[in-house]
Amino acid sequence: KIVAPPPPWPRPQPDYPLLQTGIKAVDLLTPLPRGGLVGHFSPLAGVGFSVLLAQYINSVIELHDGHALYLGLEAFDGFGAGLQLSWQELGINPRVTYLFGSLQDSTGARLQLLARGLAAAEAKRQAGQETLLLVDSKLAATPGVVTQLRANGGDASTASLPAAITTIIHGHHTVGALPEPFSDLTTLITFH
Repeated sequence: KIVAPPPPWPRPQPDYPLLQTGIKAVDLLTPLPRGGLVGHFSPLAGVGFSVLLAQYINSVIELHDGHALYLGLEAFDGFGAGLQLSWQELGINPRVTYLFGSLQDSTGARLQLLARGLAAAEAKRQAGQETLLLVDSKLAATPGVVTQLRANGGDASTASLPAAITTIIHGHHTVGALPEPFSDLTTLITFH
């Protein structure tokens, strides 16, 4: 089940318009702030976590004629191909760009991966496409990544533009025991 974030987690601020997903439970209980930096976490498996991420992607593509980018670190060879295949089986539209690094990459290599992803997301945004940027928490926990995400689209200043970059950091964490970089996200969605 989807649980609204408990205090002290911030809810979308009034200066963030909401990104309509067409998913009633999300739009009503845990709306996505358009142009915001969203945490999407669960310590559990089998609770619909990946299915909801896939629905976010389809929503941005179908409802907003947008594009999705996925940035992540592969824990083993073939993880990225497996993720793409499983999401295709869930009906994910092919308008998704996947960029992967390795879990063994240095901080510098991880920041280069992030820079490529941010450049691709910004190019889509400048082309007028609503953009969903999905970042796995293994990459996002790298020092400097959340700061870069916030500086390049994860704040209210971009939300008023014709197209925005909405970022979702996702992973398997327990709320209350999140890594320090995730302490100041725009909003938080957690599964119990």
